[in-house]
Amino acid sequence: MMMNVINDITKRKTGKAIPAGKTYLVLWLHVFDEALVRIDSEADAAFEAGYEGERNVSTFRNHMKMLKELGFIDFRKGTKGPMQYVLLLNPYKVVKKLHAAGLVPDTQYAALLERASAIGSSQELKE
Repeated sequence: MMMNVINDITKRKTGKAIPAGKTYLVLWLHVFDEALVRIDSEADAAFEAGYEGERNVSTFRNHMKMLKELGFIDFRKGTKGPMQYVLLLNPYKVVKKLHAAGLVPDTQYAALLERASAIGSSQELKE
């Protein structure tokens, strides 16, 4: 569900279909400690997100920048690239803020609230 929310937000914000949700999923699947992800190969991460071809890394980077702009992540450069160290921020709090800004429709936000409640994360949205 979070992937779809991210994709919809990016489309509302940019007017373009930017599937940044796939990039977020790759990051989430690689998180190892305290919401920190280390990307040693942007090409591998881009491939895992489904980006192939000559522009795979640039597409991945653009989607990472969009995720940062929306508040889902923060990143810092390292020896392996400009986005080697990634911090995943609490997605429920980010969506709550984006909903207040009018980027997440009420129906989608309500569905996210229901899902959060079902998995025991509803407190994340109340804070």
